[in-house]
Amino acid sequence: MEANYLKNIDWELVLRKIKELASSDLAKDEIDRTAPLGSAAEALNQFRQIEEAAELIEVAGRTTAESLNLFPLWFERLKKSAVLNGVELKDARLFFIEVLALKQILSQSSGTWVQQIKAQLLEAKRPISAIDQVLTPDGSVRSDASETLYNLIQRKKDFEREVRNHLDTLVKKHDLEPVLRDRFVTTREGRWVVPVKSGMQHQLKGIIHDSSQSKQTVFIEPEEVVKTNNELRKILSAIDEEIHHLFKELSKMLETMIEEIKLAHQCLLDCDIRFAQAQFARLVEARSVTFSDGELFLHELRHPILELEKKEGPRVVSNTVELSGERRILLLSGPNAGGKTVLLKSVGLACHMARCGLLPVCDANSRIPFFRRIYAVVGDSQSVSEHISTFAAHLKALNEILELPSASPQLVLVDEICGATDPEEGAALAKSFIMAYEKMGSFGVVTSHLGPIKKGWETNKGVLPGSMEYSDEAGGATYRLILGAHGRSMALKVAEKVGVNHAIVERAQTFLSPESQSLHKAMKEIEANQSELNAMRKDLQKERSEAENSRREYLRLIDDLNKEKATLLEDLAAKSEQKLLELIDQAKKSDDRIKGLEQLKSQMPEIIKGPQRSEIANVQDFLTQNPVGSRVYIPHLAKDAIIQGVANQKGEIPVLAGSMRLSILWSQLKPNSLPDSVTRKVIRETGFQMPIATQAERTIDLRGFRIEKALEELELQLDRAMQAQTDKVRIIHGHGTEALKRAVRTYLARSIYIKKWRAGDTEATGDDGVTFAELG
Repeated sequence: MEANYLKNIDWELVLRKIKELASSDLAKDEIDRTAPLGSAAEALNQFRQIEEAAELIEVAGRTTAESLNLFPLWFERLKKSAVLNGVELKDARLFFIEVLALKQILSQSSGTWVQQIKAQLLEAKRPISAIDQVLTPDGSVRSDASETLYNLIQRKKDFEREVRNHLDTLVKKHDLEPVLRDRFVTTREGRWVVPVKSGMQHQLKGIIHDSSQSKQTVFIEPEEVVKTNNELRKILSAIDEEIHHLFKELSKMLETMIEEIKLAHQCLLDCDIRFAQAQFARLVEARSVTFSDGELFLHELRHPILELEKKEGPRVVSNTVELSGERRILLLSGPNAGGKTVLLKSVGLACHMARCGLLPVCDANSRIPFFRRIYAVVGDSQSVSEHISTFAAHLKALNEILELPSASPQLVLVDEICGATDPEEGAALAKSFIMAYEKMGSFGVVTSHLGPIKKGWETNKGVLPGSMEYSDEAGGATYRLILGAHGRSMALKVAEKVGVNHAIVERAQTFLSPESQSLHKAMKEIEANQSELNAMRKDLQKERSEAENSRREYLRLIDDLNKEKATLLEDLAAKSEQKLLELIDQAKKSDDRIKGLEQLKSQMPEIIKGPQRSEIANVQDFLTQNPVGSRVYIPHLAKDAIIQGVANQKGEIPVLAGSMRLSILWSQLKPNSLPDSVTRKVIRETGFQMPIATQAERTIDLRGFRIEKALEELELQLDRAMQAQTDKVRIIHGHGTEALKRAVRTYLARSIYIKKWRAGDTEATGDDGVTFAELG
């Protein structure tokens, strides 16, 4: 029931904004289930946790917890003693990486909650190291994961080379040229085969393994290589068995850590939630408050969504609401669009966030009762299906509050109470409801435009009048709360402001009763006094602003003085060091004097620290600090790269990232020494990124060669690459008529040096004028 009331005060919108700051789906789900805590002590404890998390973010940044999304997939299998596969072990490794990153940033705080979490985290380096001995960062099995596996892989390469050499010789025979579809060899079902024209298979003895989709080609394993292929299949089977054995051993090791992993999972989830709540609190400038039994004091209260969405410009208008034991209900009136509903929702959100353990958006000296229930009647509750009108549904909601069991303390929020009916009868009903809520001991904020409701409260001390300020000088509502005075709806003023015909407004004024006209006149005098007070307040704010500017100027002068002082000290240190060097040269004959002077020099304060990295304003500054050959980091690709040249007119810098040559806008590059997050830094430290080979080790440029010369050059470069034990090469052949490209790829398909090849990544390089080949 209470959840329906909370929808009316933008609670779901606040939760949505906090969820956007969480990095895991599990944390988002937990945030979505945020509910009131059991006691004020629990809420205060959570306040402290969020404050510690906010301080940690300020000092060390925050980690991610994306591995939690994949956690159930491998952990449930681990609990059943299953053998994890390569993908699952890779996901487990990411989990341990994030645990390690979390533990590193927690080490930078001495807070109670932080230390409790840190003490529960497992030592993640051991499982990371064990997985890294078997898997590469991309999840492939390392060839040197074990001595047995290494030997098997070497035998596999020998047999493959033998088969390919034999088949390569076979396809070059002239008498088989009419039989073969293409002059290359390939594999089917793990066995090496040659493509033969359909209908010609009787001219080549062997085993048919497959045919093309068009049925124009059949793939035959020549009988000469059947025995070798059989041995190769045995080796492949042995390799699979060895890999399964390695995965089994890893899974057994992780199974012994199940309880530690489960505890670390909960810690990672708790931190992801607290970091999201803390980040939201920092964005809206929320503060911890204290709980009181009989007082509601919200100082500098603001609506969190307005605070979150504010742009550069004036600060969100804040208000102070104070309700005590005697006056517990605020009866709020004022102009249309004057901020009454926003203030009512702000009060409700602050009170509900506080009892849920979230920092409310107000100053730290605020005090709030720990409300057991919050009721909010806001908006249109009309139900056509139940044949209930807007006014009837409104009354039903007001009455439900009285029928539900009372819970002390409780908060009642009603917007436009009994407003959709005859003003006199509506005001009578509204007064009766307000008195009933007051008698229940409820705190409340009630808004209304009804004139009669503002009268007759002089003898009732439980209701505090308040109004939202309207200023002719400001040209409308100022959104500021004035306590102790009823406000006017300012319907005629609003009509003038929105451009209603002047004759209509003047005629409406004549229809007012004499009492209303006298009231209008008196209100104008009050407004004139308010305008004078506003002017004084603006003058005061101006003086405060000037004082703040003077303070900033003073701080700037101090900063300039410190810089000048540092320069003088640097010059003095340089001169002193030079003088000492001269004295040392003069005293070469005296060992004692030399030792004394050398010791004195070594004890000098190190003032000269080298040039500091200045702020990068343009591409020239970037290249000055990161010249060609420098290592940089590409955040959106999560890759390291090497700068290959100067920028073009668009400010794009050519870089080499692994085997990809890219042009990246300079502002999207970061110096290699500045990783984006703590988690990424840990990933780098644990070797998650593969080392980048130099350009000379992988590139063979064949552009400009005729086909015969190009193939000769290619063969020569492949020989050199094999001698240098290079694993991969990059062959540039361009497009042209595509004749060179086809010739190169046909050669690679037949070459005994090449394990496999692939065309260039058109998305990364812009075309497929490049071919990548893996040597084996």
